Amino acid sequence: MTPRLQQYRTLVDLVLVFLDHPVSETKKQLRLAVENEISDNARVDVLRKILPIIPPNGHGRATSKQSECGGANDQFWQLQADLVYFRDNFRGVAFWPIPHGGHQEQTVLKQRLDCTFAKSQALNPAAKALMAVFPDICSLVCPNRLVLQVAFLGLFGLMILLILLAFWNCWVRSTVRKRFLYPLLAVALLILLGMALVSCDPRLNEYEIWILSVLVAILALAWLYYYIRKVKQGELP
Repeated sequence: MTPRLQQYRTLVDLVLVFLDHPVSETKKQLRLAVENEISDNARVDVLRKILPIIPPNGHGRATSKQSECGGANDQFWQLQADLVYFRDNFRGVAFWPIPHGGHQEQTVLKQRLDCTFAKSQALNPAAKALMAVFPDICSLVCPNRLVLQVAFLGLFGLMILLILLAFWNCWVRSTVRKRFLYPLLAVALLILLGMALVSCDPRLNEYEIWILSVLVAILALAWLYYYIRKVKQGELP
């Protein structure tokens, strides 16, 4: 690795590389190009920063073979082999244009992605809980991560501002007490957004414990405040 490449090595998050058909050949050419240009010490690091982008269609074959995720007569055995190769040699795989449901090949593609990559890594607790209720949540979150992140930060800041104003302003405190279910629903929405982002955004996975701990603490404090208020208020006549 050249000194200049070494200097900027840590600044590169992902390198997106578009691969065309036949993917079975272009993926090997990409791997070979990295091996020829990068020394052994840095090769693994460089490979894990490369995200191949392939077309979402054209992966079926005329002949059928057995595959791990497709069974005995699988026309998409080459797709299965390609996904395993991307999983083991690169950062993963992406698709462009974005796959849309409804077509048979897109249904197979989703099933193979779930089968191949779910076996390679355990889902975090937030992802397990969320995907049990909303199985396709990441299909909505991933293309809109920036918007949802802005919404999450905006809602979080609004909740902090509301808490501070409730301590210092009698009118705000009185309004919150009378309509406490609305802030409680906002906190629940905040937790749902946080769980969705932590589950579907790989960059946030390492902060999962901190994010979920803060969100659960906020919900617990909000519910505790609501409970104490109801106890002090007593039963209505």
